[in-house]
Amino acid sequence: MHKLKLITVILFFSQILFLSACGGSGDDEAQGQASSLDTTAYLKDSPEAEKTVVWRLNTEKSRINFLSVKKIHAMETHHFQRFKGFIYDDNSAIIHVDLSSLDTGIEIRDTRMLDVLFEVTTYPVAIASNTLDLAAINAMPAGSTNMQMLDTRIILHGVSQYIEKNYVIHKVAEDTLIVRSQGPLLINALDFDLTSGIDALKQLANLASISTTVPVDLLLVFTRG
Repeated sequence: MHKLKLITVILFFSQILFLSACGGSGDDEAQGQASSLDTTAYLKDSPEAEKTVVWRLNTEKSRINFLSVKKIHAMETHHFQRFKGFIYDDNSAIIHVDLSSLDTGIEIRDTRMLDVLFEVTTYPVAIASNTLDLAAINAMPAGSTNMQMLDTRIILHGVSQYIEKNYVIHKVAEDTLIVRSQGPLLINALDFDLTSGIDALKQLANLASISTTVPVDLLLVFTRG
């Protein structure tokens, strides 16, 4: 098991999903403090094209789900339909989640969450990134399981935060990995400047309460190359 250092900017998450989906540089963000970020600019200036993809997220088999709790006891599962992820030869991993692909099963709720909570016109993408031990993964025999502690950087709603979590890596075959977080990834809306959006949703839906802590469940399937 390795405590690894995040070097580059993912989570849906999602919502999220890897997920998906890290070590710091010693600045304020590495200390867990929020900072405003333009994810669109990040994607445009990303150096990923200069890297070699070693493992690629199989989006058809992967899932990024998150739970919401309203009226104290009413729990519902939502997911994102579009996301992509890669593990590169420099040990970095990244996942991009298209927030506009949110699916809650209710169209009006999708629209409200996209417009009022996520504000997708301004913040269309959520990003999760980390640095992992690629050599250890490649050395795993088929059928074996490994665990790595990762400090994942989440960029959501223009805010960057780090979340440390154990990830279970199962090498199903020489060309297939399944990655899951050990327990759900807990996203706190207060940390990502989403509080006003939640308050607005409560008013629109006439709800007394909506939980500000969102568990994100990741089932990430990677294929080699």
